[in-house]
Amino acid sequence: MKSSFVLVVAAELSLALDTCRILPCNNHLLASCVESQCTCTGNNVLTSDGERCEAAVGGVSLGDRLVLENNWIEHDGVGDYVHLPLTSANATSSGWTVSPACVPGFGVEASNPSFANGLVNIYFQMDGTITGYEVRTPKHKLNHDVCKDDEASDGSRCAILFRRQSDINCDGEMSDGFGIEVTSIGDRLLFPYWEKTGGELPLNTVDLLSHSPPFIDAESCLANMGHHYVSPMASTNPVIPMYYEKSGIIDGLLITDPIPDHQPSPPFEKFADFSDAMSLHFYFKEHMGACDK
Repeated sequence: MKSSFVLVVAAELSLALDTCRILPCNNHLLASCVESQCTCTGNNVLTSDGERCEAAVGGVSLGDRLVLENNWIEHDGVGDYVHLPLTSANATSSGWTVSPACVPGFGVEASNPSFANGLVNIYFQMDGTITGYEVRTPKHKLNHDVCKDDEASDGSRCAILFRRQSDINCDGEMSDGFGIEVTSIGDRLLFPYWEKTGGELPLNTVDLLSHSPPFIDAESCLANMGHHYVSPMASTNPVIPMYYEKSGIIDGLLITDPIPDHQPSPPFEKFADFSDAMSLHFYFKEHMGACDK
């Protein structure tokens, strides 16, 4: 009886430690496990509802651009990279249609059927500055938490935001965005469809490497992309942030890889060197020379 009791206690203790290491921190990508508790890393803070950790408001900038990779430049050669508009004014002048409707927590949506097969939309704040983007995968559902089903196309919609949703409101009239110079697109990388509470990726490798369970290290830096780490989210494999090799600062995001090879290109890029995997790369900073930065 005594030995059974000891075994039960030991098992429960082991489970408590494993639970911290394996389960709760999966919902807090800006957290590490300290004494069986998930604790926010670095300057990240707990949300007001206590549900997860988030980047501090007005902290490190995510970047100053939004760039879609259509064709990767591995070393030397000609690639294909497209800068997306950062203001509603630039979007309108570039052929995008800005919706008159505003969705709290996202903003107003801009679409362009002539860009990337019409599968990439951009969101703007009421002041005309960018808040994030959303990509659709037609006729293929991505079964992970960062995307949601898109009944219109029998596929998925995957949104990425650069600001807290509580800071993206629909108050007042929509600005035309003329004359605005965007020097920072935001201060976070947030998945609004993640378990209805949102989830954020670390903006530097210091926070990333202290997370538990650990991100999976690709153990190499790909030229003009960055050092890849696979997120440990339980059902979102793979979501892969990319970082400068030397400074450890985030420069881009790879998501929905691999996906079926019938997806439209662009925005999806086919890699013959990686078993014809289809990939989706966006950059938020200068990515050329990422392995030297």
